[in-house]
Amino acid sequence: MRKALLAVLPTLCLGLGLAGCGDDSTGSAPPALTSEERQVLAGLPAQLPAQMSMLDSYMESATEQAKGFADAFKPTAARASVASCGAFDTAMTMEGVTISMKVTKADGTPFGSCAEAANAYLSDEGIGMEMTMSMSMNEQGISMDMTMSYDLVYRPVFATGGYTMALSMTMHSTTVAQGQTTSMSIDPMTVTMTATSGTAIPTMAGTMTMGYNGLTVSKVQIDQNGLVAPQMVDILKDGSKVAVLNISANGQGTVTDLNGNPIQG
Repeated sequence: MRKALLAVLPTLCLGLGLAGCGDDSTGSAPPALTSEERQVLAGLPAQLPAQMSMLDSYMESATEQAKGFADAFKPTAARASVASCGAFDTAMTMEGVTISMKVTKADGTPFGSCAEAANAYLSDEGIGMEMTMSMSMNEQGISMDMTMSYDLVYRPVFATGGYTMALSMTMHSTTVAQGQTTSMSIDPMTVTMTATSGTAIPTMAGTMTMGYNGLTVSKVQIDQNGLVAPQMVDILKDGSKVAVLNISANGQGTVTDLNGNPIQG
């Protein structure tokens, strides 16, 4: 797990991460972009594929953990008593990465018994899960603190082995390298995933908001193939619209200022 996180660190440091949405300001001129911010925005289209690969890894991890924990409550003929179900709350630490998970009813309230958990597995409501992950590292002159949170509802389709999953994810990180501090976040990413069987590749639809040191890329549309194309995405600074990310039908991206001129680094 730690090695996987360290592997995406260069992408995190180079790319444009994620933060909250803001409203377009209409009463005053938008804040000016610094030369560093213009350089980041100019490089954003080239960084998006790497960002999507990183998000795919996060989604895969969350999905596999959700499926694994849900299976602990699957009714089976070999189980003599539902009292043998798995734990509702779990915490673990692996190579400095701390992970915790709480399994609940779909509405977030706790299960009163293993029988309730088994019945939820077979119900239309499904099972709720809250996962958190935190990591602190200081290696090769780079220090990083990161927290991630997943809130999801997992609805198994017992007859086919498929599932639907509604997930909301946030990530916040602070990295210090060569005396420079970079703050990044995903806040939030919300998606719905559906798999028709246990072996089917799930379909996905959702949005994510990305932020980097005060810049926000607001509500990028995503699906199982990555970025939805075409689309236009507002880029905000301190809540005011300062640029636009244009993704063409062939998936190519450009960032323009409010006059439609490409932003150069």
